[in-house]
This record gives sequence, structure tokens and C-alpha cells, in this order.
Amino acid sequence: MGEALLMREIAATLEIDIKRVSKAITPKGQSTNMNTTQTQSLSIHQSTTSLKSAGHKSERALDPSAAAIRKQENKEFPEQIKSQLENEHKEKLPPPKMPAKQGQKQPAAESSCKDIPNGPKQPIKVPVDDPEEIAHKKRWGEILEIEDKQVIDLLFKVFYSKAVITDKRLGGFNRVFIAVVMRPFTAPIKVAVRINIRATNERWTKLDAFKLQQQVRTCNWIHKKYNLAPKVWSHDTGFKNSLKRPYMIMNCVDGRPLNYEWHAPLGAYGKKKFQTLEKKQAHIMKSVAQAVAKLSAKTFNAGGTLYFPSDDATKDPQVGSYFHEGNHESDSPPFFTPAYYSWTDVLADNWARMKLKQSRNSSPVQQLKTDGALWVVEKVLHTIWPGFNEACIHRLRKTLSSNPHRFQTSEEVMKTLHPATNDPDSGQFHIKHMDLGYQNIMIDHLGNVTQFIDWDLINTVNEHVCCTAYPTWLSANWNFYYKDRVGDGHPHFPKNSKVHLERYREYDAATQLLILIGHEESTNQSATKQKVMMQFQKWWNDLLKPKNIPPELD
Repeated sequence: MGEALLMREIAATLEIDIKRVSKAITPKGQSTNMNTTQTQSLSIHQSTTSLKSAGHKSERALDPSAAAIRKQENKEFPEQIKSQLENEHKEKLPPPKMPAKQGQKQPAAESSCKDIPNGPKQPIKVPVDDPEEIAHKKRWGEILEIEDKQVIDLLFKVFYSKAVITDKRLGGFNRVFIAVVMRPFTAPIKVAVRINIRATNERWTKLDAFKLQQQVRTCNWIHKKYNLAPKVWSHDTGFKNSLKRPYMIMNCVDGRPLNYEWHAPLGAYGKKKFQTLEKKQAHIMKSVAQAVAKLSAKTFNAGGTLYFPSDDATKDPQVGSYFHEGNHESDSPPFFTPAYYSWTDVLADNWARMKLKQSRNSSPVQQLKTDGALWVVEKVLHTIWPGFNEACIHRLRKTLSSNPHRFQTSEEVMKTLHPATNDPDSGQFHIKHMDLGYQNIMIDHLGNVTQFIDWDLINTVNEHVCCTAYPTWLSANWNFYYKDRVGDGHPHFPKNSKVHLERYREYDAATQLLILIGHEESTNQSATKQKVMMQFQKWWNDLLKPKNIPPELD
């Protein structure tokens, strides 16, 4: 009995269908009901045969009598089973292809769709890529192919610690990987790995490498002196690294971008501190103006771009030629324009370049429109800066026509730097962040500015321009490219009407005035300062009166 059970288990293991075997060996018209003894006997016999066939092949190969044993097993195997298995095998095989006669075409193969219930009757169409997606891939190129493991490997080589990728972002000109580095014995740090859109073998130039190096030095100097820029941990201007392209690793800035907080509803804490959304926005404008004032404390004696001769973040930068970004989409490389001691010369230089560019690339109709617009701007600039006159413009146009790019290399630029100065009589230029949009301003939960981001290269500008230029999001209705962002119905810029923008600009101007008064150090004007401060405080209180607040901001 135990042997029978054992053989049954072996048969089950070998997946032998006893019922199918018994049906196959039963003569036609005879009952297929077999008693238990017959079934077990057949199962045991078949199992033994299978074991001999599958488990002892090596023994049969060595035994001279193996062929005789196999022949005897074949005789014992029922012919009915052989016949049924052969028929089943034939049914599964596809019908043989008959050779076509001479001059007769081979019939086309039938579609397999007819064998599938509810299958497609029409040929499947391959989806065509979206044109915008194609343009997107073409614009970024191989930058989109950077993998997480490459970034993790790079961070391990820099920090000698494991890292985890937590987020990936794609801006206008940079791809950023956000990661947390798990350093032993110290707290984890959150970093951003930044790769520029030009960081490919086809696009990258020597000037791009120069700009990246200066950008790193700019961030570290601003971070150390003003704590308004992220610290840079590492960078590479070449391609021999884990990413196989230039990169920059910097600290992730605390806080949230202002564009997420500007129109955000007040929470419980916000209602307790600010009462209304407009008062919160006024507080933010104060904080932004104070941060801008920090940068303007340092003066320079020329207008241009700041450059750092070394990596020492304790040494002040010097002013050199204006650096202008390249555009790989139009195959235009980076270039320089001269720095000047006079702001009117800076304006005249830009004016001359606009005139030259407009006369080369514009159609007659567009040229007429541009001439009219430039004429209006020229009259306004001449009113503000009397030195901006026709003689100055003519002189610079003549110079630019003969030598439009006076400086072609970074080596030439670094030989003509203007040092910083603390002399109030000679220093009339101040540092200005060139893209102060609210996506580049980080604030904390209290509405205070923590840092600015997107420090490419910074320029020095005239004192009046530095203090009176509004942040970009406050002048959207003045900018041709941003005019669609103005209006209550815009999905991404709600409550961004002209009335609101004008009111926010009043906050900014009032705060800048307060800062300028606060910077005055002359003791002889203390009484005047106090009087102006009182007048300013009255004006500020009038701005925040409930009657002036638009209903939708309550």
C-alpha cells in the first residue's frame, strides 16, 4: 500500500494524466470506468517507465543492454496512446506552406487578428511624436539622458558619502537634481546638482567654462559677505567626471520660492500676524528691498560685470566688460561689451548696438516701428541724463561699426578690470541681481527673504537704476513679453491686475525711500531726516488703510 502511494506521488510529479491515459487505451464503445486497482496499476507502470526514461539516461548510455530495454518499453507502451499524442501534436503545428507554381504569386499571409475575439480589423497606427516634444528634446539634447546613478556616483566622489535623489527639475536653461547627502558623524545636507543647457560637447565653449568658474566665485563671495546666495561645494568646467559634462553642486536654499507664497491664502499664523493678504505682501516687499539694499552697500567706480581673479571668497571682485549670454538655438556664442566709468556711456553703447542690430535684421515695417519707439526712449533718457546726446551716440556708433566686439577672449577681459572703491565721490555704481523675478526669491514662513538664487553673473549699475528698478514681477504690465500675465483671469497669475501691480510698486518705492534715508550718515541732516521719516511713516500708514485695499484681497 505504501509503495502504491509513493508511485502515485511520482506520477503526480511527472504530471501524468491518468484519466486521459485510461481513455486513450479504452476500446471504442467500451466504458472508460476503471477500478482503482487498474488505474493504480497503469499509473505505477507509466511512472516507472517515465523514471527509467528520464532519470537514468546516463546509465542507459553506458549499459550495452540499454537499447534492448528501451525496445521492450516501447512494445509495452500502448499503441493507442502513441497515436493520440501524435494527432495532438499535428493539430498544434501550422499547416505546411505549399510551394507556388511557376508564374503564380505566393498568397499573402493572413492576419492573426482574425483569431482574436474582437480583435482590431484595421492596421495599428504608430503614434506620431508631438512637435513640441520633438523641439523640447532637440533643445536639451543629451542633457535629458543624465541618469540618477551618475549623479549619485558624482556626489559620492565629492562627499565620500551616500546620497539619495529626492527631486528633479527642469528650468529655462538648467537641469537640476535635488539630493540628500548622508554624511557620517554630521547632519545630512541637501544639495542641488546644476547642469547648464549648453553643457554638451557640441555647444560648450571656452567662454562658457570661464563664465561657470566666475559664477561659482560670485556665489561664494555673495554667500560669505551677504549670505544672500547658496554656497557652492564643487564644480567642474570639463567633461572628465561622472556626469561627463560640466556641473555645479550647491546648497539647497531654505524656504520656498516667492511665486508660491505671493498669492497664497493666509493660514492661522498668517492671519494672526498679518490680518490681510495685502499686509503680508507689504511685509514681503520690505524684506526684498532690505535684501537689495544689502547688495547696494558696496560701491564701484565703473559699470560692467563683476569678476574674481581667484577662488578666495574674502577678496572683493573687480569690474570688467559686460558678459552677454550665448544662445545655442541661434548659434550665437557668448560675447563681451565694454565697461565704462560713465553711465551715459553705458546707455549710449547699448543704444548704438540696438540701432545696429535693428538696421540689420528688421523688415521695413518693423524698422519704422522700432525707430519710433527708440526715438521716444531717446527723448526720455536725454531728459534724465543730459549727457545722453546725439554726439555721444554718434561717437559710439562709429566705434562699434569698426570694432563691434572689442574684447573677444576672457584673457583680454581680465587684463582690463576696474577695482572696487569705497570713495562715495568716485563710486556711483552698485551691485544688482539681473533676474529678480519672484521665482528666484526664497522666503521663510515669516515672509522674510532668506536668499536669492540664479546668480549667473552680476553687473554693476547706476545708483538710481539700482534703487528704482522694480522686481520683474511688479512690472509685468510694462513688459511686452509678460503682458499676458496681467489680469485676474490668468490661471497662473490670479489677482495680478494693473491696479494691484501699481499698488505693489508703491510699496517697493516707499521701502526703497526708507532705506535710502536710513543710509544717510550725516549728523548735520539729522533733523531733516527725522522730518522725512515722519512724513514717510504717514504715507506708509495711508497705504495700508483698509479703504485702499481692493475687496478681493480682504
